[in-house]
Parts: sequence; C-alpha cells; structure tokens
Amino acid sequence: TAIMMLACMSRQMDFTDPECPPRLIQMLGGAPDVVLSDMAPNTVGHRETDHLRIVGLIAAAGGTAEYVPARDDCAARIRAIARPGDRVVVMGARDDTLTLFARELLANLA
Repeated sequence: TAIMMLACMSRQMDFTDPECPPRLIQMLGGAPDVVLSDMAPNTVGHRETDHLRIVGLIAAAGGTAEYVPARDDCAARIRAIARPGDRVVVMGARDDTLTLFARELLANLA
C-alpha cells in the first residue's frame, strides 16, 4: 500500500487582482499543479448576468469559457469543439432536465 503525503496550504486571495498569480507562484516556489478555489460571483438572479459573471471569474483565474445562452446552441458548440478523449462535464443546479441533455449530447458525440 502506497501512502501519498500532500502539502496543503490555505490562503485568501483575489484572483481578479493581477498581482495574485505571480504572488501565488512566488509563495509556492513555482507554478502549482492545481488551484482549488471556491470563488463565486455575487449573483443577482438574472440568468444571463449571472452566467457572464461566472465566465468572467473563470477567465480571471486563467481558464477559458464561453457564454452560450441557448441550450441547443450550447450542445452544437460542444459538438463542434469536442475531440476524441475530451471530458465533457455538464453541471447545473435545480435543473432536472440536465441529465436528459447530457445523455442526448453523449449520444450525438458518439
């Protein structure tokens, strides 16, 4: 049985601050393999606005994201960019139809 020792540190930082990534790298002595964050935008209950805020945070953290407001357009966009071996994650809250959407998307990607 192998035992893996992991180092863990917790810091409160603002990823929208341009000085945050270099400060984190300096603090760690090199680029991290994983940054796990619980950052979330302040939501207002307006779906399009909230999605744009989420996309903005993903971009601020160095990721890429697109905002596609219509579900059918979203499925078409995923089919257009997905490649063999990609992992597609469908997430959402309080939407019982996401399971069906994910099944249909998987069937259309195969």
